[in-house]
Amino acid sequence: MRARSMTAAVVVVGLLVTAGAGARVAATHRAAVEQRLLVDVVTYIGGIQSELERHVGAAYALRDLFDEGPVVSRAEYERAIETVDLEQFPALRGVNVVRPVSPDEVAGFVREKRTDGYPDYAARQGHGAAAGRSRWLVSLVAPYDTNRHLLGLDVRDVPALAAAYARARDLGEPSLSALVQDDEATPPHTRVALPVPVYAVGAATGTTEDRRERLAGWVVPTVRTSALLPGFATAHDLEVRVVDTTDGGGTVIRDAGVDDGDQDLSVARTMDVYGREWTVRAAPGPGYVTGVERWAAVAVVALGLLLTAVVGALVHLLGQRSAHARRLVDVRTGELAGANAELTAVNAELAMRLEELRHHSRVDGLVRRATWEVTQAGTVEDALERLRLVLGAVADFDRVGFSVRVDDRRMRVQAVAGPAAPMAPAGTDYVAPERLWRSFLTRDLVVVRDTAGTPEGTLERALADRGIRGIVSLPLVARGEVAGIVTVGTTRPLTLGPSDMRLLSRVADGIAGPIVTLLGLEAERHAAEQLRALDEMKDEFLGIVAHDLKGPLSVVTGYTDLLLSDVASGALDPDVVQHGLEAMQRAATNQQRLIADLLESQRLALGVAVPAKAPLVAADLVRETLRDLASGTEGGVAFEDTSDGARVYADAEWLRRVVTNLASNAWKYGGTAIEARVRAGTGTVRVEIADDGAGIAPEDVPRLFQRFSRLVPEGTTATGTGLGLYICKQLIEAHEGRIGVESAPGAGTTFWFELPVAMAPADVEVRPRP
Repeated sequence: MRARSMTAAVVVVGLLVTAGAGARVAATHRAAVEQRLLVDVVTYIGGIQSELERHVGAAYALRDLFDEGPVVSRAEYERAIETVDLEQFPALRGVNVVRPVSPDEVAGFVREKRTDGYPDYAARQGHGAAAGRSRWLVSLVAPYDTNRHLLGLDVRDVPALAAAYARARDLGEPSLSALVQDDEATPPHTRVALPVPVYAVGAATGTTEDRRERLAGWVVPTVRTSALLPGFATAHDLEVRVVDTTDGGGTVIRDAGVDDGDQDLSVARTMDVYGREWTVRAAPGPGYVTGVERWAAVAVVALGLLLTAVVGALVHLLGQRSAHARRLVDVRTGELAGANAELTAVNAELAMRLEELRHHSRVDGLVRRATWEVTQAGTVEDALERLRLVLGAVADFDRVGFSVRVDDRRMRVQAVAGPAAPMAPAGTDYVAPERLWRSFLTRDLVVVRDTAGTPEGTLERALADRGIRGIVSLPLVARGEVAGIVTVGTTRPLTLGPSDMRLLSRVADGIAGPIVTLLGLEAERHAAEQLRALDEMKDEFLGIVAHDLKGPLSVVTGYTDLLLSDVASGALDPDVVQHGLEAMQRAATNQQRLIADLLESQRLALGVAVPAKAPLVAADLVRETLRDLASGTEGGVAFEDTSDGARVYADAEWLRRVVTNLASNAWKYGGTAIEARVRAGTGTVRVEIADDGAGIAPEDVPRLFQRFSRLVPEGTTATGTGLGLYICKQLIEAHEGRIGVESAPGAGTTFWFELPVAMAPADVEVRPRP
């Protein structure tokens, strides 16, 4: 009886332990699968939104055709379409133009379209013609072969399209239509339209009535929903169903076999797509759940049942022994203890495997999240800020910077993210240290575990002075090339392990593509801004030239008329001739100097002139320049150097021009004592040119560095173009430096400029990419 009770107790305990372990393992793996499935759905939604945004971007590019007026010819439109390169949009069915036409203008509009290259163009007789209302007619199509059947269609006759067009017109922004079946296409298919409104005057501002009155038409990408991210579900082994649930509807956009009620495990998320609501439901495909996740709980239960059966059998056998076999019972008890130890070891092994699965799940989640966050960013700065928030969970990384190669070994900080004291301001140039440069070439990770104690004048010491102790630099490889280096920093020394390094390497691989895409978009925006600035500078340049060249020409023409009059009258005076010729020579010289300064200022303002930078000792260059200037003047210059041979990364000729201009101004407008000083600061070299002249009034100081601003001190006769100090400012700012002035009436004037100190390399750790 006692043996049976003991056996029953052992079996009950074994079953309870087995059931608990199996349930825990099953719940853990199910949670991991649900989390992975949720990340995939969010990534899929982000991909759809990005694809639709790309199509809207193409429409915005074509919308610029209408800036000069609503009439765009077929030839102009097709040339613009070629620049968009429709082949990069696999889901794009076509890009069409729709124009509103009043009933009394339809006949003339049809003749216009036939003359413009659509000889068979006709306005279809739909409900709009009968109602006598304004008709919204398809006027231009591309590609022509697959969209020609849409020419002349009145979109107001298609309710799903009419609602989207009206919403876009009234809101002044793109609007997505409901799903439309196009039976006239070859082959027939379903599609959605994304009308982008075009207004006759300016942007979409003002009231709804204003927008309706100024509407010129729509540029309309049409998208085949079946071609949006066609390979995503297959690549991720997912079953995906997309439903348009706007206003409680249930139109199926895409269906890959997911049913709302027949899936044990599925995830649904809703997204807003240009005024409509789409719901994405996803379920795992046949191979989505791994073998370990599928069978781990079964294996644990089977093993637990086996051990329970073994232990129960042993207890039962021991209980059946007679009293005279006590020693044998002791042996069996020892075997039972061994079996229990084996069970403990198995449980420990299962716990270790479970922890490994959790770690891998965490790594995958971080990599997916970092990649997804970067793809949602609108700028490189936004992408770095999102990445910084994600990587804060790895090693308290709270500063992120991105550098690109400028030329040779010179790097430039493109963008930064983090607290108020960044690693380096955006736009800073630096020479890559030896091992960092080798990492750029070999595409390996660079680790500086602690910047404290690094040599003075090195890049790492400069970062240590900003409170940054640990640094990891990650080369971003996209399309087989290193697009740049992401540097992440922390205020504490690094203690990263191999798993952390593998994680950072995977993050770098994941974000490389989106970062390169953002760089391309920012380059396009910068180019557009430069074009606008070029147009403004052209107008300003022409106005200034017309005004400032008029004075010297007036002098020349005035004296020419005077001399010709004297020649005609026979009263030519040699003194008058000499005076006139000298005046004309001065006017011509001033005009030549003005033209040279004008051209140089325009080249600097447009960024056409680029400094040829190289390391040089600032004090040597200043000393040599002033020595050459002093040899051609009556005055001298007192020179003071406390820079200890500090070097800057600069264009020698440009710096000589700045020093020459400041010293020349001191000689022309200053007193008798001129002093030059070169000093070393914190990460900078400062050059000062001081005089003991009359000084400058405080209200005149802000005008000093403006174009064509001339300040002639009282009692002096020196004149100039008003461009010298402006050009100096442009030259210094091209070196990421600063320029300024300190002056007061009667106290002399000190002009100064500062340049960053050239950094020297320091030892870093190069870790091969895992």
